[in-house]
Amino acid sequence: MAALDFPPSPLINDKYPVPAVPGVPQYTFDGVKWTTVGPQITNAKAADALPLMDAASAAIGTATDYAREDHVHPSDTSRAAKSYVDASMVRYDAAQTTTEAQKTQARQNIYAAPMDALSYSGMQINGSMDVSQERGFVSTPVSAAALWIVDGWLVSSIGGQALTASPSGTSAVSGFSRVLQIAVTTANAAPAASNYVMISQRIEGYRVQRLGWGGANAQPLTLAFWAYAVRPGTYSGSVQNGASNRSYPFSFTINAASTYEYKTITIPGDTTGTWLKDSNLGMQLNFAMMAGTSFCATAGAWAAGNFLGATGTINGVAATTDLFRIVGVVILPGDEAPSAERSPLIMRPFDQELVTCQRYWRKNPAAFGAWSGTVTDFRAALTLSPPMRAVPSYALLIGTSAIERIGVTFLNITGITGVTWNEPGGGQIALATGTSVAREPGVLAPNVLSIDARL
Repeated sequence: MAALDFPPSPLINDKYPVPAVPGVPQYTFDGVKWTTVGPQITNAKAADALPLMDAASAAIGTATDYAREDHVHPSDTSRAAKSYVDASMVRYDAAQTTTEAQKTQARQNIYAAPMDALSYSGMQINGSMDVSQERGFVSTPVSAAALWIVDGWLVSSIGGQALTASPSGTSAVSGFSRVLQIAVTTANAAPAASNYVMISQRIEGYRVQRLGWGGANAQPLTLAFWAYAVRPGTYSGSVQNGASNRSYPFSFTINAASTYEYKTITIPGDTTGTWLKDSNLGMQLNFAMMAGTSFCATAGAWAAGNFLGATGTINGVAATTDLFRIVGVVILPGDEAPSAERSPLIMRPFDQELVTCQRYWRKNPAAFGAWSGTVTDFRAALTLSPPMRAVPSYALLIGTSAIERIGVTFLNITGITGVTWNEPGGGQIALATGTSVAREPGVLAPNVLSIDARL
């Protein structure tokens, strides 16, 4: 048989030979190879021709001489109208509709792990909003400039608006039971340039150091999340360094009112600026429900300055009917994100997320101690596991019946008088009880102290 001189640099669906030659199969380029599969064979096979065409049915699993495709025939049905991934190749020339089995085979062919196997690559804390150690699951007025609503998430508000924030249990996204919700109780229809309403997460330098930001080999970051707003339109946010002098504003669109929508954003690595890689503030992620012009810059570009959102962002606090929700936040190194339906799989389980959150804030465990001499101070040694991010601060949450005189009675705490040999893993705390007890042992009840090492 004469050699086939296929043309160089063919395009998809190019045919050869052109015009068709009677008795010779006409090949079509499918983006990977020249093939005779399917209806592109336009000429009948000559009576004495070799069996080179595969237009007819072939026995499944039987080796047959197919022109330029000698292989074990995988199917006796036409593949011409299918976008497919088989055991020998991965299509890259066009979008495909594939089954789960085909997706699995494709990943095996290119040695790619499913995104849900990369859960510990996430740099976020409490992206599913499940952990709320400090406030529980209640609605809290945001009366201060900034308030921690759930573990890892800070809501900030500057301007004439009034808000309530809560880890609402009204998520309609399968796989998530909570969302972080902000509701407007007093509107701000005309925000000043310096006004904003922000949902932020402050991320430790150790968690983001793998990106290599601030250097020539800075890696991209991909952000994925579910968002919901009563007011549709263009919303925005930003990624910043710890000093807030390097910012990357981004925007995203809420297309339909009161509907959860899945968003993914890839951010190029910052090759300049200072990005801390220790236990201090390495990165801040912001979502703007409203941002005044002083805090906005062009979306999609790194900028030198403190920018919380993007130019053109909507005013999401213009009416008391406004409501914003977010959940399923994941921050991954690289340029890939899980699909919408698989996004819950990237979240760490609650028990492991709780331990991660306790590095930054927790309540005290029960601890043995004793009164010091005849003074009223009760001294207890606290062991904190896991250790805190840094040496923490302590504050009294509950003073009533907080210390038990073993076998006698409970005493109240009236204040904290000091902390000695304070370390990230614990310390000795002195508590005033208002009652003088001579060197008696006692037990500090759990959950009466706030232990804070947040960024």
